[in-house]
Amino acid sequence: SAVDAALYPGLFVTYLKQALDLEGMSSEVAWTIQILFVAFVIALNLAGINEVGHGSLAFMFLLLAPFVAITLIAFSGVFTGTTITGWEFESKNLVETPASPDWAAFLAILLWNMGSWESTSVAAGEVANIKEVFPQALAIVFCIVVANYTLPILAFSGLDSDWAAWDNGHYVEISRAVGGPGWGVVLGCAQCFSVAGLFANGVVQNAYQICGMAEQGMLPTAIAWRLPYTQAPWVALVVTLVITCSMMPLGSFTAILGIDMSLYCAALLLEIAALI
Repeated sequence: SAVDAALYPGLFVTYLKQALDLEGMSSEVAWTIQILFVAFVIALNLAGINEVGHGSLAFMFLLLAPFVAITLIAFSGVFTGTTITGWEFESKNLVETPASPDWAAFLAILLWNMGSWESTSVAAGEVANIKEVFPQALAIVFCIVVANYTLPILAFSGLDSDWAAWDNGHYVEISRAVGGPGWGVVLGCAQCFSVAGLFANGVVQNAYQICGMAEQGMLPTAIAWRLPYTQAPWVALVVTLVITCSMMPLGSFTAILGIDMSLYCAALLLEIAALI
């Protein structure tokens, strides 16, 4: 999860550049933004897991609101070919298959998007009444995740079928092309909020996992040291920060994702073997 977290500072800059049309941003400015982004998320985690939870809820609503709006607008043109805002919508795109799909990249990204459900267990000790809360929370989140991937994909497919151009942040480009600059800014900012929430929770996954291992004697006990007022595992957060920052210079989303998914698959096989 510490390697996974290294994806998000770069993604944040990518989405920010697309949202504000800053493609000419220098590498110095980009690195400064990434450092400030990491510092903000670490500060949120140091404030305690309750604050991370409240912040994540805020990020989720800020992410979902623009996507719900644009999805509803897009689907208004399913039968007429034109949305209520006058955008063209091609229903045939919903069943169209890309000419040369990259199945390896598809499977890696699918695994990244739909995996890691078991990682919620690392914060189980911080949750009250866990037997009732966890199943309910997982069920709600599962429905949100499936809907948040499926419906926007269908909506944006009807607005743009240039599959070769679909990459990180392409929703922003589609929104700007069909709705104007304002929609591009709104969607880009929404994806920035999404990355902030993912990064904050990725840090929680890793920090609380190694903190719990230290509390059980599997790692040096110093890693389990917590701040007195917020109970945040500050040493574990520092260890997570070091690992994450060591991966960030790779820069390439694909390279980091490849390392991340290789480690995740190995860890998942180990978990299954332990269960058996």
